[in-house]
Amino acid sequence: MPEAKFRPDDNLEITVEAKSQKDLFWGLAEVQEVFGKEPCMICGNKDTKFFVRTVKNDDGEFEFPERKCNSPKCNASLSYSLNKKGGTMYPVRKTTEGKWDNQFKGWKKFVPGQYDKAPVEE
Repeated sequence: MPEAKFRPDDNLEITVEAKSQKDLFWGLAEVQEVFGKEPCMICGNKDTKFFVRTVKNDDGEFEFPERKCNSPKCNASLSYSLNKKGGTMYPVRKTTEGKWDNQFKGWKKFVPGQYDKAPVEE
């Protein structure tokens, strides 16, 4: 049975096991897409961490996996989503309009008030 170890940094090692060479390739591709080294595309900081943001509202509790920039001046994040089939994760690289984010590769910086609703004119 083929096996490979993927070590994106000194603190993390992931073992991928598979039944065939093809399955090993697919497994490594899935692991690298989510856990590979990725700098913040907003400020360039190479120090990023995995983070799960939990939001509670009237509809329940929801978890949002993210990669966050560790720079206190930046604090940008890259959101992840789940494939409906298979449950594998992937980084969200498109804008809210559905276009590829070629500049920041999906990284976003939260600005307080940016999601506040506009005042209703009467």
